[in-house]
Amino acid sequence: MKKLKAVTEVGFFLVMSALLLGCGKGEDDEGDGGETVLPPTTGTLVSITLAPSSSAVPACTPVQFSATANYSDGSTAPATDIVQWGIDLASSGVAQMSATASGVVIGFLPGMVEVHANSGYYYGSAVLNVTSAGTFSITGPASAVAGSSAVYAATATCSGYPAVDVSNKVIWDSSNKLTADFIPPLAASSGVAEVGYGIVSAVAAGPTNITATFGSQATSNSISLQVQ
Repeated sequence: MKKLKAVTEVGFFLVMSALLLGCGKGEDDEGDGGETVLPPTTGTLVSITLAPSSSAVPACTPVQFSATANYSDGSTAPATDIVQWGIDLASSGVAQMSATASGVVIGFLPGMVEVHANSGYYYGSAVLNVTSAGTFSITGPASAVAGSSAVYAATATCSGYPAVDVSNKVIWDSSNKLTADFIPPLAASSGVAEVGYGIVSAVAAGPTNITATFGSQATSNSISLQVQ
């Protein structure tokens, strides 16, 4: 009887162990929502790569860029929601980052735009070619007194996105410079950026037409200025 009891206890132990191992394997295969949890990298960050590296789209077309962190041990990790995104202000085109989605860029005026992402000292970049223009217009007064000045602003807009002030990127012009002419902006100095765009000096009584261009792109409107 003692021998039979011992065999039974051993058999029970083996059966229970097999059941427990089987349950454990099932949980590992399924994971958390079917996702594989990767171990943390043992390397250090060496670079950031953006994709696509270049893209060409019409204005007002959102483009999603993604960032990948590259580590010294050869591993990589998604970094789109971690890095800091920005646009080179010296770019020939005009674009802005989306305020609600990481890595999304919207072009407003044609030209090449450098998009960059950084994490600490590490930096990645890509190029967006904006091939057309969104709505491009100017605002400002229709009258002025001789001897005074008037200020005009230029904006580029795309439906569904905040307007971009491009007063400092356009070429301003007055059709009758004897009546009114634009004052050159103050040159940058002592770390202060160039300022004073879109300021016209009313010289003498008469009419003139105010316009602005961005490359070959003219604004959708002009303003008739009457100097009194």
